[in-house]
Amino acid sequence: MAASDYKYDDKSGELVVTHNSGFFAICTITLNALMATYPGQRDVTVFWNSQAWWRDENQTGMNLFELYFKPRKTFHVSSFTEGPPLSQYHIYEDLNFRQITPFIQNYFAPSDKVRETQERFKSKYGIEYGNTIGLCYRATDKWWEVAQIQPLYFVREVRRLLKREPNLRVLVQTDQRQVRDYCLKELGERAFFLNEMPVTTSTNAIHRIPASERGISNFELGVRLLAAVNILANCKYVITHMGSIGLWTYLYRGTAKNACQLMPGLPEAFSRFDGELRIKRGLFKLIRRVMINHW
Repeated sequence: MAASDYKYDDKSGELVVTHNSGFFAICTITLNALMATYPGQRDVTVFWNSQAWWRDENQTGMNLFELYFKPRKTFHVSSFTEGPPLSQYHIYEDLNFRQITPFIQNYFAPSDKVRETQERFKSKYGIEYGNTIGLCYRATDKWWEVAQIQPLYFVREVRRLLKREPNLRVLVQTDQRQVRDYCLKELGERAFFLNEMPVTTSTNAIHRIPASERGISNFELGVRLLAAVNILANCKYVITHMGSIGLWTYLYRGTAKNACQLMPGLPEAFSRFDGELRIKRGLFKLIRRVMINHW
């Protein structure tokens, strides 16, 4: 996170985030900036005034942050503590949720419009969180950042859960039409997707595709994306990737329990599903906490 990504005025308590990229990459920069302001004596007001990819033409000059989120400001400032910067490239089961969650609940609660969209999706598709696996696969231009993992590894993790609980449904969320169709074919009738979420067959990120081509405005794309991630976060199980959306699925979930992050490489699955006994993984996590994460 570069200093040029935001400006904080300690006197006014205003945090102006100037970074413009993927939606949840902006969220991560905002969260890191917020954590860097504490311990402090005041609530912080966040401004997103220059995020062109996520605003419509009639929203010029508006504070986008308060259109996407509904800061509650119900936590006492003593609830917030300074923490190390978060990165999409880390192992999410190592997140210090006790330290981070007050920031998420206080500053990043979805706005009424996002909540309405989330409930509309939930009702339309008959989503029961306690009976759903959320599978999230980020493709398109992600290969520029990290080595891509073949979708079959995500499907394997889903099948591992379905073997134990065959009545679960599977929500497939991806930006790549080919991946979506593959998962639906492999997982059969228990798999479904949100038709309102745009996909592409190209390697162009959805938010970089002109609104006229993808069929929804910049702001509406952000609203639906935020709603979809909150649905994924609430699912009984979630299987996701290394990336900003994966990170924020964990952050909104508030726990690594019953979640799985697939990491590039072998690939490796960092999962904490109920009933699994992974002594070696638990030992490595403890070592990382002591030697690397320092909490």
